[in-house]
Amino acid sequence: MNRVRAVFFVEGCLRLYQTQKMSVDRELIKLLLRGGNRRYFAQSGFVRRAVETLERRNNDSFLLYFLDDAITATLFETAPEIKQRLVEVLRRVSNSFADALFSADVRYSVGKLFYIRGKYDECLKIFTGLLEKHGDDETYFYYLAACHEARKNWQTSLFYYDKASELMRIVS
Repeated sequence: MNRVRAVFFVEGCLRLYQTQKMSVDRELIKLLLRGGNRRYFAQSGFVRRAVETLERRNNDSFLLYFLDDAITATLFETAPEIKQRLVEVLRRVSNSFADALFSADVRYSVGKLFYIRGKYDECLKIFTGLLEKHGDDETYFYYLAACHEARKNWQTSLFYYDKASELMRIVS
């Protein structure tokens, strides 16, 4: 079943690449297959391969979006120099946000990865921008709260956790 999900995941990714007229190669397909299948992305070296492919593909924001969960799941086992290269890719992608129309999903993925890497200033900037551009969302408030908590800004953190909680009550 996991393999079937991975194939559907890759097919969906490839359709998006085709609609955007972006190139697809064998390495991209292999990486997407690994990213869509937990058994494969848990292998050591996944983040390194993802970062190398992101760099080779000029900091491909779609690829970053597609692989954010797989990168998140394996990041703690990754070598420090690869983690630093990932942060550099994230910064290049986030710097290009001003130059292009990026979906909220891509911005969210970049912000989440910044948070996981402990880059709270960059994470705050992204989620503040998402709130300004797309309005209230409990996950945006959650990441703002978590960043402020990590920086020991307790009052601000509680404010954002309350906002997230309030939105969750409205939805449920």
